[in-house]
Amino acid sequence: MSKILFRKKTLLAGIEATYGTAAALTGALNAIQTSQLAISPLEGTALDLALDKATFGSNLGTLVGKHVQVTFRVPLAGSGAAGTAPAMGPLLKACGHTEVVTAATDTVYTPNEAPDSLTMSFLLDKTLHSITGCRGSMKLATAKRDYAWLEFTFMGLYNPPVNQGADLGAVYSTWKKPVPFRAATVDCTLFGQVVGLHNMNLDFGQKVEFYEHSEEESIQITDRKATFDATFEETDILTHDFFADVNGEVAGTMIYKHGTVDGNIVQIDATNSQAQTIKRNDEQGVSALQVTGPLAAIAPDPDYTITFK
Repeated sequence: MSKILFRKKTLLAGIEATYGTAAALTGALNAIQTSQLAISPLEGTALDLALDKATFGSNLGTLVGKHVQVTFRVPLAGSGAAGTAPAMGPLLKACGHTEVVTAATDTVYTPNEAPDSLTMSFLLDKTLHSITGCRGSMKLATAKRDYAWLEFTFMGLYNPPVNQGADLGAVYSTWKKPVPFRAATVDCTLFGQVVGLHNMNLDFGQKVEFYEHSEEESIQITDRKATFDATFEETDILTHDFFADVNGEVAGTMIYKHGTVDGNIVQIDATNSQAQTIKRNDEQGVSALQVTGPLAAIAPDPDYTITFK
């Protein structure tokens, strides 16, 4: 019996025209360039009959709420041309974002409450998992001396896996090489002050659930509460008083910009960010502040926008 090799992993994903109805995927058009790709191929809740009997011992049961979970990350990078949607666009749309493309200018993703859904094909060597109705959550992880990453967790409906005799013919030419986090490539502003950022994590906060009733099984995004955690070189109080921001419950703008060349610039703007906690860290002998808090959605402003330009 031949081995199924864990290292050999491929993922395709495409937007569904009708929820839960499999989209036609091809390696040429739908390949997702992933890192740390993993699948939990069958999850749910195990029911126990809990039958009364005269002896010790387990009962047989039933698995309900069957679904699949797929996790991976992709490097934060543009399409290579301003005004052309990035290859990761379908992922963002299935995490609850509206995509607006302005030719030759930019592509903007704004949170919405009516997410698209994906069909995913996950090939592990020769075992093919087809997952429908996928919706997900996402986070940004960015730190010095590394690339910036968007980390995704998708939940989808279970379909029995099959043996796949050939690879999926994945083509990754639309996935552009990212630029690492360096002084020349990253800019960050918090509450109107440019800061020397060490690292930042943005949790875009989508709550994803398996939903069912007598007529339906689906994956739904039922809430979104975005938060951030940033560590940066401490400024002197005369330059900017971040302690006063926290104590005074000040809300202000957070801007994170990654990249310098048109077509490979990504910018995240949050108009109503708030630092609710503040700590000090030692970064190579220099004092750093770590602040955390929400990215609030206060009409007419969204909690954040993600712009590829």
